[in-house]
Amino acid sequence: MYLKQGHLNTSFFGRLQSKTSVQWLVMVGVLLIGMAVHVQAETLRILAWEGYTPDVQLQVYKQEVKRKFDVDLEIDVHYAKQFSEFFDGLRGDKFDLVAPIYDIIKDANYNLIANKLIMPVDLANIPNYATLIPALQYPNYATEGGQVYAVAMVQGPYGLMYNKDRIAAPESWSVLWDPQYKGQYTIGNLPNFNVVTVALSLGLKGDSVFHYESLRSDPRVLARLTELVKNSRKVWDGVDDATDLKDLPLTAGYGFSIPALREMGQNWQYATPVEGSIWWVDNWVLSAQLANKPMLKRIAEDFINFTLSTRYQLDVFMRGTASFPVTLDVKPMASAQEVVFFHLDDPRYFILDRPILKSLNPRDRNGMQVLWDSALRNAGRKAEPAGSGP
Repeated sequence: MYLKQGHLNTSFFGRLQSKTSVQWLVMVGVLLIGMAVHVQAETLRILAWEGYTPDVQLQVYKQEVKRKFDVDLEIDVHYAKQFSEFFDGLRGDKFDLVAPIYDIIKDANYNLIANKLIMPVDLANIPNYATLIPALQYPNYATEGGQVYAVAMVQGPYGLMYNKDRIAAPESWSVLWDPQYKGQYTIGNLPNFNVVTVALSLGLKGDSVFHYESLRSDPRVLARLTELVKNSRKVWDGVDDATDLKDLPLTAGYGFSIPALREMGQNWQYATPVEGSIWWVDNWVLSAQLANKPMLKRIAEDFINFTLSTRYQLDVFMRGTASFPVTLDVKPMASAQEVVFFHLDDPRYFILDRPILKSLNPRDRNGMQVLWDSALRNAGRKAEPAGSGP
């Protein structure tokens, strides 16, 4: 009886063990399958100007992220139309990586650092930072407390551009007020750039071109600004587009349209007006929200490094938007014409004294907006999307 019961007990526990083992194996199998199909995924949300993040480069970078970090990356890009969108996008936690112009980073209206909307970058993750033009390494606008908050990626003028097949190189901004070019140029919906350009064209110099009090006290400023708007063929939002400029003799703009215009067979160049042109530098900054997303922060910093590569600077910025690089190691890969066009043989060109938009106080920045709004209203004009034609 004992042996029989023992036999029965052994059979019972054997069946139990067998059943438990099968269940355990099934659970392990399910877990392994789940691990196999669960690959880490991230989405990098970017706000930049059109032309800065072409899809072909994003596809290359996504493959890089997969190889380096074993992460499936999605990149959600939005294009800015106005400078204020960078502030609004960061404040609303809509983006992880944004590309503001340098003067708004510490501007009293936005103050991205003091308002804790952006965070320091880890330069160990951006080795190409060392290739930046020296003047763009650790500039005051980008640093605070010994930390770097903004990394320059591209630069250039809000310049006077002309169609070399139509006219000779203009020597002054005053050409925009020449009656023969009425309706033959465009301008951007850019209050500060246009107000300062008008001030320069009138012969104003130094800090007076940035101060609202001096600008509004000179009746010529609003009158000339109104005339500039009234006689323009189009006031565009965003960046200049070849569709709007085809066959025109000249324009004011960033030059982003030059490559496409050349593909149309039109030889557009930058003029060098005697009054000078406003110079801008666009930067990458990281949303402060990335402090809680270490992997995404690491990827964002790696993307910044990617955009500072020689290939990206050459293909995307120089050849894609006719904008000036922030690194000079592109010269060996550039054509002879590009070396001349972008002044790559003259490092001094990038540190020359030129009108540079400053971090304005609220009254000056708001005042320029008032002048611009008044000019639009006086001229009976409004801004339109770039690229829709005249």
